[in-house]
Amino acid sequence: MGTFPPRPCGLATFTADVAASLRNAGDVVVVASLVEASGHGLDGATYELVQSSEESAVAVATLLSNDVDVVLIQHEFGIFDGRGSAVLRALTDNLTVPYVVTLHTVLAQFERWQVRALAAPLAGAALVFVFSDEAVALVTSQFADLASKCCVVPHAAPAALFGRSRDGVRERMNLAEHTMVISTFGLLSPSKGIEHVIRAMPAVRQRVSDVVYLVAGRTHPEVVRRKGERYRESLVALAHALGVDDIVRFRDWFHDDDELTVLLHATDLFVTPYSDAEQIVSGALSFAIAAGVPFVSTPYRYATGLARQGCGLTVPFGDDGALGDAVTRALTENELRHEMAARATAVSAARSWPQVGQLIHGLLDHVIDLRWAEVVHDVDRSASVLSMRMPRPMAMAMAMATDAAVLLV
Repeated sequence: MGTFPPRPCGLATFTADVAASLRNAGDVVVVASLVEASGHGLDGATYELVQSSEESAVAVATLLSNDVDVVLIQHEFGIFDGRGSAVLRALTDNLTVPYVVTLHTVLAQFERWQVRALAAPLAGAALVFVFSDEAVALVTSQFADLASKCCVVPHAAPAALFGRSRDGVRERMNLAEHTMVISTFGLLSPSKGIEHVIRAMPAVRQRVSDVVYLVAGRTHPEVVRRKGERYRESLVALAHALGVDDIVRFRDWFHDDDELTVLLHATDLFVTPYSDAEQIVSGALSFAIAAGVPFVSTPYRYATGLARQGCGLTVPFGDDGALGDAVTRALTENELRHEMAARATAVSAARSWPQVGQLIHGLLDHVIDLRWAEVVHDVDRSASVLSMRMPRPMAMAMAMATDAAVLLV
């Protein structure tokens, strides 16, 4: 359960990737799409849950409880009725099958309303998925009862990104082979900090004569709804004012996996100048390291963790000079760039969707095993019957599970 294509957001893409990876692992997957209004008729989604409607949540929970063995909920605060918890509670309180929650936002200190929104749904979850060991520590420090069921499931990337190849990609993008390519992709919003890279480009250009900065992605729909294209227009105007509009190029559309693969395989250095220090995961940065691309970034949590592993460099928030220096260093010091690229490849080696899909499959299979063990225990208190149906150890479930299960994403 989560937002789902064609809704243009990273979470929708993530939900679709989880669904595909579980199908590839042999599971039967039912998708319940969170929508802003009913009647969308989304391809690939069996159910629609209107994200502001408790009645819709109750109805979908009832249908799912009769249809699936386990529910996997993708959670972001913004898609479950904003600050309220009523829709999420209506869903989880009315499910009679076990459910698992993937937390896409984890903060060092959740606000009170966020704790209230999550407390009961997380307490009732069979497992809670997060993207890093740091996220486990942050969650369990604030929700002590989750210590035994909080699991790391790394953010995966499409298999096509792995095994980076430059063959033909520069030609497809009308780029010369010798041009140094910097890129950023994702839905644009002021929190992405693209202006800082643009301000750094005059200094970068002085020291790297043949360089281009590609900004790939459309403006976030919520930003367009509230403020139109003012942010993008301000970036274009800034590039023009600084005299770098010939090397700062905007690719103003939502890129599919094939286009992202071409973009990243053509990229020498990825940049994420985000302003949110608490950001615990970045799908864009996950994709970049999967493609073996080193990065320069502001020190938000996810980037800092990867920089510690040698995949990239971080610079202080809002420091355009330091950003320009780091970008220049990465582009001109070939040995450093190649070392960071090699570390990125090593760190992301087990993060392709087929591999992560198998991990999720094993964990959900374990949840189903636990449910059936409880059913058998309720039906027959006999120790002999129970011993035959006891759940497999979680490690075995992750490594060896092959049974098909009916799942909801």
